[in-house]
Amino acid sequence: MNTAKKTNILNIGKIVSKILEIICWMGVAALLFSAVAGIFNPEWMTQNMIADGGLTMNGVEMQINQNASLASVIIVLLGGVIGFVTLALLFHNMHKVLTRAMQGEYFTEGNITRIERIGWLSILMPVIGFVTSVLAKIFGGPDALEISVDLTGIVMGILVMCLSQFFAHGVKLENDVDGLV
Repeated sequence: MNTAKKTNILNIGKIVSKILEIICWMGVAALLFSAVAGIFNPEWMTQNMIADGGLTMNGVEMQINQNASLASVIIVLLGGVIGFVTLALLFHNMHKVLTRAMQGEYFTEGNITRIERIGWLSILMPVIGFVTSVLAKIFGGPDALEISVDLTGIVMGILVMCLSQFFAHGVKLENDVDGLV
């Protein structure tokens, strides 16, 4: 692959990861607003959140019906906040890796740490969703929510963790070559 094409791909990835990070932080703000509005005005929550019938966050899809308690909806929203923060951190680390790569710094200890962090954050996403759904089920009752969990994040996280080990090997090889010269 030629250098210009590589640079374009890295630049696009860098821009997209920063945009997605910003969108995640906006999602945090929106969900916090919704949770606070629901606490202070439960009727607003019933009209605006439960009326729509569903939330999908962190690989967990929850169909909320009128039997859902305010507590379960607040738990889902706060779980979404934690999920969005996790996702924002994932995109932040991705942006840093791509920034370093554009500077020609592929195999660095910092990138290994960031890539490992991306892997852990990917694994954490469905875990957050599962814990959120269990808590919402406990507080909302068995008939209040339908739950489905997507485990794709765990698989991707494991793959990224393996990739970080390839980068660690690259750092070792680069250090060995530098020691020979």
